Amino acid sequence: MMAGRKFSWAAVGAIGTFLAGAAAITAYVDSSARENRVRVEAERQREEIERLRREVIAELEQVLRKDDAAGQSTSATSWERITAMRAIDVSQCPDDFRVGYFNHITAWEDSVRGRAALTQWRSNDHAGKVLAEQFICSLLNCSKSPLDAANERDQQLVGYVESAGVRIRDTWREVERIAVGYGVDPNWKSQRRDTYSIN
Repeated sequence: MMAGRKFSWAAVGAIGTFLAGAAAITAYVDSSARENRVRVEAERQREEIERLRREVIAELEQVLRKDDAAGQSTSATSWERITAMRAIDVSQCPDDFRVGYFNHITAWEDSVRGRAALTQWRSNDHAGKVLAEQFICSLLNCSKSPLDAANERDQQLVGYVESAGVRIRDTWREVERIAVGYGVDPNWKSQRRDTYSIN
């Protein structure tokens, strides 16, 4: 024992309690600091995600506006429109949007090709040949009339062009659906010009 001082178990207990309390406070402060760091990091990540989301929306809206401008500045049945659509940079857009937009361009290409084939098919030069073949066939008693075959081919081409028109509409709806899924306002444009008739 120490000279002049009395040893007290109560004092030892108090010191132990004090040290335990200090350790608990330190642990609490460390825990709070950790929680605060976690909160700050989570907020930073949320802000980064929101910034990226806004960038994606802006990129998608830009593509939609450029596509709309391509449709307004060129003929609905022209290769110029397709060239303008292909010139739109979609490299910063999400993969599913890029695929959907490519499918939309392909539908336009099919439509333009089909319209060109139908126009060529219905040209006066071709009609004259069909009538000449019909006359020759009537003289030779052919089993199938060239006129019937020509009408059948005409209907096939009309069906192809109509089908391409439906695909244009459907692929555009898919492009817009994907864009809206990423946060683009569904009313980004009140009216779309992808409607046209075969005639």
